[in-house]
Amino acid sequence: MAFRTPGLYAHRYPDSRDAMGHGWTGRELPPMDSVPAGTQKQKDERQTALDELFSAAKKYRRSAKYMELMEFISRFHTYSPFNAMLVHIQMPGAKYVLTAKRWRNDYGRTPLEDAQPLVMLQPMSPVMFGFDVSQTEGAPLPAGFFSPFQVKGKIDPRCVDLTIANALRDGVDVAKRSLGSTLGGYVRNAADPGHAIGVGTVPGRQFVMYEGSSIPLFARITLNSNVDGSTNYGTLTHELGHLYCGHVGTPNAKWWPARMDLSKQAREFEAESVSYLACRRAGLDTPAAEYLNGYLKGNEQVPEDISLERVLKSALLVEQMGKEKLKKRSAKE
Repeated sequence: MAFRTPGLYAHRYPDSRDAMGHGWTGRELPPMDSVPAGTQKQKDERQTALDELFSAAKKYRRSAKYMELMEFISRFHTYSPFNAMLVHIQMPGAKYVLTAKRWRNDYGRTPLEDAQPLVMLQPMSPVMFGFDVSQTEGAPLPAGFFSPFQVKGKIDPRCVDLTIANALRDGVDVAKRSLGSTLGGYVRNAADPGHAIGVGTVPGRQFVMYEGSSIPLFARITLNSNVDGSTNYGTLTHELGHLYCGHVGTPNAKWWPARMDLSKQAREFEAESVSYLACRRAGLDTPAAEYLNGYLKGNEQVPEDISLERVLKSALLVEQMGKEKLKKRSAKE
């Protein structure tokens, strides 16, 4: 795919372009109007990259291409889902991508003279450039280089606890109760007894606390106390996928959109896609892979009304929730 940003490949890019190392690795995209004044060109270039990213998403409506993309993003977990998708659009066969500075400093390698730069996004600048290992030369690569992140099958309990704690900032209470062995969990809008994902009871009017602030309870996720942490993390990421894809509404349309009119098939497909990405990028096996593979083998196209943009944004947020304590929401963000 050719990116139309003016002058994008006009010269070799200095190391200042590589200053962020891995680049944009976890934060959600800032609003375009938050870019400081005087950087309109950067603003335009960044928006061009985003526009091209999602216009290219049409090819992922085909089932085989969609699963190929999901697997690709799950392997590139040192970069955000958006950056992984950008790399896949430009070089589907890429194996390991780093900036020129990282290749030189970490592995004693440099990009080939005619190497293909891969466009990615980074904070405070419109784009950065990476190079696949196939486009570099220099010192031999260390043993095991191409499989540095093995699927562990177990999640760090701190990741689960942090994700649960961060959910409170959105008015989401995560509770555990003893459920049958065939039930993982469920999420429902606390204010709407007629709309639920799965089954459950509706709590009364309540508030939750986050960073010293009282936040109205919007939704409650129930996990099964009879299963281990890794299984519950798979369930939690699925239910957060429902939440942040808007399947149970939203407390603030600026945080995520309400999309309750989707078909049940589309809702489950989006939630499973979010869970697949979040779990696999954390090195965890997930039943979501079976669901997605089963659906895609029996259907040539993904569900018509799914949003790849919403899936990637939700997966990015869920991933970040397991890494650090997030700041309180602003009503204006």
